[in-house]
Amino acid sequence: MKLLLVDEDEEEMPQLVDELRLEGHEVQQALNCEQLESAMVGMVFDGLILDLMMPAIDGIPPDKSDFGYTAGVYLYESAIAPRWPNVPFIVVSAVDPETSVFKRAIERLRKHSGFRGHVEKPPEVERIIQLLCNPHSGAANGVD
Repeated sequence: MKLLLVDEDEEEMPQLVDELRLEGHEVQQALNCEQLESAMVGMVFDGLILDLMMPAIDGIPPDKSDFGYTAGVYLYESAIAPRWPNVPFIVVSAVDPETSVFKRAIERLRKHSGFRGHVEKPPEVERIIQLLCNPHSGAANGVD
């Protein structure tokens, strides 16, 4: 699969990129809004891996992302969905899934046809690929 990983974490995410590549996937990482825009020019991906919480990422208005806690929602809805509305995507997050901000974010993302679910950090490659390849997860039936 050709994957785009959108996450500002420069310490842990390179390991995920390496693991995905070892499994035979092509991976491009976007650490900020500028890199996301560059990655989207002329490229088509088979799947997206999107961090939910990115408080340090530049280019996202704080009032649009709960001060970074739902930056992934903002990026998906403002930049990704208009170009690739049906590309499968998952959310990775270290946010406690029981928090109201997390629940609101996931509920909002479930409305998009490409949503396949969420995975806690650190994510397992097998689970990521399983969700991205399963059209019956995520938006279709509420599976996480």
